[in-house]
Amino acid sequence: MVGRSRQMLLLRAHLKHCLDKLKALVPLAPNSTRHTTLGLLNRAKGFIKTLEQRDRNQRYQLEQLRLEHQTLRSQLNMWEPQFAKRRSVSESSSSSSGGASSSMESGEFSLSLLPTWFFGRL
Repeated sequence: MVGRSRQMLLLRAHLKHCLDKLKALVPLAPNSTRHTTLGLLNRAKGFIKTLEQRDRNQRYQLEQLRLEHQTLRSQLNMWEPQFAKRRSVSESSSSSSGGASSSMESGEFSLSLLPTWFFGRL
């Protein structure tokens, strides 16, 4: 019988240790000084649900940002050839104008490179 009571003591000590660890992880209500085991478990359950909901929201937001990035990347790829063509025409005309530095080197750019619909958004 001594072995069984020792086993129960070890089990209770382990349970108490686990509850203390849980108490350190879960935000407790500030108004109560004494917390019951059932109250702690209920708070832990609510806290886990809150964390899961926050995780779902963040995953959804990440997916939305990923889709937006993909859309913007495809739009950039669509417009890039037109900008490159206009840039090469612009550079060739500025280099033939008597050795002036190109607009790309000076950090300036021509508004004519922007599509006409862009000015409606300003």
